Amino acid sequence: MNRRLVLKGGLALGSALLLAACGFKLRGAVTFAFDTIAVIASQNGAVAAELRNALGSRLRDAGTATASSATGTTAPTPPQVTLEILQELRERSVAGVNAAGQVREL
Repeated sequence: MNRRLVLKGGLALGSALLLAACGFKLRGAVTFAFDTIAVIASQNGAVAAELRNALGSRLRDAGTATASSATGTTAPTPPQVTLEILQELRERSVAGVNAAGQVREL
């Protein structure tokens, strides 16, 4: 029983040493060159919603058309970065067909 425990511990230690020796490192927190960002979208599409969700606290919602909020009042401090999404399209294109000419992949 002790031999198995020692072998498992040695295997775990060996694996950790190999991973450390090859330069493996867990990804840390993401740092951006800006503190605040405004995402401006002409329509509330999926890309704008995903960006708002992903950026979270760094995001200042700028409304739908201008840098001011929907109520007409401006934000206390302007955002450092403004991302304007002009158009969002979702298209389906044919990637492959079978011998009969029917769509196999989109």
